[in-house]
Amino acid sequence: MTTNLLSNYIHSFTKPSAVNQKNNNGTKSDVHIINVEKPKPHFDINRELANKAFIKPLPPKAHLVKSGIFDAPAIFVKDVIYDVKALKDGWKGDANDHQLGKLNDLGMKIGGLGIAAYLFTRRQTPTTKAMEFVGLASFFASMALWPKLALQLPAKLIHGFNVMPEYEDSYGRKKPLYQDNLFIPWDAAYTDKDIHKIGDRLGVPKDIPNRRDYIQEKMRMIALQNNTMWMLTAGFATPIMSALICNGLEGPVTKLLDKYNSKKADRMLVHFTNYTDAEKNNKILKSVNSLIDIYKDKPVNEKMIESFANALGVQRDMLTVEAIKKDLKNILIPENMTYHVPRDIVPDVIKSAREALLKQFDESLVNELMPDDKELLARLQSDNIIKKCSDKFDENHCRIDHIINNDLNKDEVIRISRDFDTLMREKIKHYNEIHPEKALDAEVDIPAILKTIQGKTLESGPVAKVLLSMPNNKLNTSAQGLLKYLANVMTDFTAQGRVLNKYAFTKFGATSSLANFWNDVDSSMLKILGFSDKDLKMIRHDRKLVTPMLREKLEAIASSEQKYAEVMDKLCARLSKLSETIKEQVVPEEYKSRSDEVYTATADKLRKIPLEGGENVKMSALIKELVGYDDLLEQQKNNPSVRAYSQKDLQKNFAEIRMKGVLSSFRQTINALDFYARVARLKNLNVQYVPNNKMPREVMEELIEAAKEIQLDGHMCDYETKFYIPRQVFPDDKNTAPITVKDGKVEVSQVANNLKKVDIPDDSYFFHNLMDLMYQNDMLDETTAVLTKHNRLEDMKQHRYDMLHKIGDENYFAKKFHKLFTGYEDKRIAYAEDKFFTIGKSFTDLVFDAANKVFNTKLWFKTFASIGAALLGVTLISQFFFGRTSLPKESKKG
Repeated sequence: MTTNLLSNYIHSFTKPSAVNQKNNNGTKSDVHIINVEKPKPHFDINRELANKAFIKPLPPKAHLVKSGIFDAPAIFVKDVIYDVKALKDGWKGDANDHQLGKLNDLGMKIGGLGIAAYLFTRRQTPTTKAMEFVGLASFFASMALWPKLALQLPAKLIHGFNVMPEYEDSYGRKKPLYQDNLFIPWDAAYTDKDIHKIGDRLGVPKDIPNRRDYIQEKMRMIALQNNTMWMLTAGFATPIMSALICNGLEGPVTKLLDKYNSKKADRMLVHFTNYTDAEKNNKILKSVNSLIDIYKDKPVNEKMIESFANALGVQRDMLTVEAIKKDLKNILIPENMTYHVPRDIVPDVIKSAREALLKQFDESLVNELMPDDKELLARLQSDNIIKKCSDKFDENHCRIDHIINNDLNKDEVIRISRDFDTLMREKIKHYNEIHPEKALDAEVDIPAILKTIQGKTLESGPVAKVLLSMPNNKLNTSAQGLLKYLANVMTDFTAQGRVLNKYAFTKFGATSSLANFWNDVDSSMLKILGFSDKDLKMIRHDRKLVTPMLREKLEAIASSEQKYAEVMDKLCARLSKLSETIKEQVVPEEYKSRSDEVYTATADKLRKIPLEGGENVKMSALIKELVGYDDLLEQQKNNPSVRAYSQKDLQKNFAEIRMKGVLSSFRQTINALDFYARVARLKNLNVQYVPNNKMPREVMEELIEAAKEIQLDGHMCDYETKFYIPRQVFPDDKNTAPITVKDGKVEVSQVANNLKKVDIPDDSYFFHNLMDLMYQNDMLDETTAVLTKHNRLEDMKQHRYDMLHKIGDENYFAKKFHKLFTGYEDKRIAYAEDKFFTIGKSFTDLVFDAANKVFNTKLWFKTFASIGAALLGVTLISQFFFGRTSLPKESKKG
């Protein structure tokens, strides 16, 4: 059988050629002519197809992708090139199915990166910002690692082959070998020798029929079962594994960021000018120029000044804004300023008075009481107002031709505005005459109306407000120049301040190495004090439960000399490490000198501000806010309460004050434990004020009880308010026996337990004894020895001295509305923030916050780690049940 079609297909070839021919119009066109060879005679297709040597498969180009660690970079580059090509083809609309699948993976990664970038902008600290990208990377890493670690590796070890290999087909497309369960390119992956070697590992007998087919079927089944397990577990395993990775990486990431940010902060001081220029913006100048365009050549009033003050201090604190406002008011609205009262202001006066009355009285009443424009002008022209006005000023200053369209000083305006109530009295009298049935009450209604018109102060009345709203001082070119000058000064100062703040917060703020180390310290303290997981679970929701539990643990530690020595040694070791960490972060002199330079230079620019006409003005209030009093010592002589406060001092001392607060918190814990041990041993419990040289036992019990509570719960506000300690009003003076202690606890007398207790706020001797008991008495020898061992004794002594003298003795205790008289002014050197950082964080708050953090971390890790471990265990065990199938049976002949 011969077929010309097949003959042409097998033996012919196409040879397109372009021949220029003329068409009907005489023009040339391109015509493709295909030359076809003639078929061979007597060609038998069946014979040729029967010949096996005729049809041969193309040599396979597919091969397994190498997965070695040294091949990873080359594979990564090749994948990136393929993804770029897929993106390009997809953009053109020429992508195939495999390329579209790659684009889906690429889109998922880009989308995840976009979400992480958005969340990055919502976080406050460098660590939380970085963890957004760590979380994204850990999620994709978990998707890749889970099948490799939980399925691929165990399967390789148990079954002897990789259940998730990838191969590259003839078109260069990388695919999973076992992706299609119905089509597996065995020849591209394994040789016959490889298959039989895997069969030996799988324990397949060598003498079974069709051994290779059986091995391949077993491999296919195992791979399919692993893929199924992957799909079942991935939804749980990926987020759990990602969370555990993030939890493990948070510490290293924090340390790396801390080192990086610390070096970056150091560069800020070295290249201060460059960083300042980068921080500058023209926001302040733009705002000021916009306001100048609005208020140019208009009368200056307080509303205008407030707008300019807010614009100049937009990136500063409210104290700075208030200082700017005060200075602008003194410069632009001087005390001797005059006011211009035009004729057309009369309707505004009536409108203002009317609106004030409508807030309290009926509209119909207000309509009848309010004068019209003619009445008010007539009133201004009357002899009455001229007479009243001329009581203080000459007659010419009170005539209508001077009042209207002329300049008046502030006293004249207020004097004239006050006479408006005389006109209102006449209107009220007339109203009562024509409406006797609803006459206004002389005791209630009339005083209320007149009070509304007059206002609470001379300047606050509705009439005076209108008259005073037209000052002669206008926002002229001189005032505009002043505001633009201030805008430039504040722009430079704000940029410089921002660089200094970034340095301070980076080196010593909430995300610094100091803070990170403190987080480790307060967590380790719980372990040192013996808090169990059960204890943490009990106290984490209620702070009130912390004090009794902490007290019980301290009393137990204090009652055992061996246990006390161990705990005190560990606490002092942590304090020593904390102190060394802080010492490494000492505030450099360059930072202090830069702060001095910035604030002093800014203050100098504000001392002599040139105006038109050669006049100089000074921003006194702003200078005082920035650098303090120029004559501080003189000011303190006249007023001892004047503080050496300034923003410059705060800028320079921020880091040192913060360090002091951290150390004070830890020192308070050591002092508390030492006091509990002194009570347990009945040592160093002396008090200064003892009535008749005999201390009643019940009073001593109250002192020790109060001291124990204060050592745990004492905050700054407690020290200010005498702690409100419940006491006995009439203690038993006859019982002066010494107190007794058992297991670290004072054995309280039976009488004291049965009596009702009250607070006694005016017993100064009690509070003096209380402070002496806690801070004046020497520490135990054991405590002193441990502190000396860790080189912290002098620091602890200084802390105790500050608590006694800066926080104060009984002279510093005062309750609300109690007058405080003291003869120890030389000791009153601690202000609110000094007290706050000297006292530090209370022991109870320290334990409560640490308990919450530690418990939540442990609970979180325990929960997710347990789920992850269970999931991994199930996945691993399942490998031993994969691939179980019966051996093929040899078919019987006949």
